[in-house]
Amino acid sequence: MPKRFKLQDYSTDYQQQTNQLCVLVTGDVIYYKILKLIYKSRCKSLFKDKNNNYDWGAYIDNEEGIQQEIESLLHMLQYAVCIADSLMQSFALDYYYQPYWDNDEGGRTVAGELVNKAKYDRPYTGLHQKALNDLCEYMEHFIQKHKLYKQADLIVSMPYFGHKEFDLPSYLAEELSRRFEITNASHLVKKTKATQPQKSLNTIDEKTENMQNVFKLDSPEVFEDKAVIIIDDVYRSGITIQTLAQEIVNAGGKCLGLVGAKTIRG
Repeated sequence: MPKRFKLQDYSTDYQQQTNQLCVLVTGDVIYYKILKLIYKSRCKSLFKDKNNNYDWGAYIDNEEGIQQEIESLLHMLQYAVCIADSLMQSFALDYYYQPYWDNDEGGRTVAGELVNKAKYDRPYTGLHQKALNDLCEYMEHFIQKHKLYKQADLIVSMPYFGHKEFDLPSYLAEELSRRFEITNASHLVKKTKATQPQKSLNTIDEKTENMQNVFKLDSPEVFEDKAVIIIDDVYRSGITIQTLAQEIVNAGGKCLGLVGAKTIRG
């Protein structure tokens, strides 16, 4: 089961003598790896906060606008769920339900409520369309703040088998493709057979077996050397999105996962 994280706190401070930005974070070091992927050689070595107010820190070579850019990213990551799976990066906008340690009532988060309405309300009604618009804007905000996602080459939705009156991941991928002018390659990703719903299966072995030989890429050369955003509505065990991502990786691509909400349990 992939581990998941939330960034707790952060601060930034411009160091004039060295022309560097000092970034201090309370949260797992996976967030340092995120900064390193974005800022590459400009992101310097990890260090321990000598005042013990934060878990770790890093220096980043300064340039105009970078402090505001990093603060906007880290602020957003306080709400998103970072998921340590096999993809280059995976995020959910939030948990589906409030974790019990945050809210004893366990009600849905804003993201969870939007996904629930967009997925299950009667399609093409006013309330359904509002939930779709709000969810798209939520994902748009995430992509806008995260440079790796904004600079992606392709976007695909989690494919389905058979016919659906309405498919939420397909809608989201098409709309985000239009808003960011990222090529939508969803038509090249196929689900080749029907499977049992993953949430109906109890063990990781059952879920993994259920996804064996399920996905196929038409024209796999299209994905070579491309950064690909995979869009889905709900992240449970992560086996489905990781199985699809492996097909894209086998074709030479790199995968970024973005889903509406993460369940507390797999």
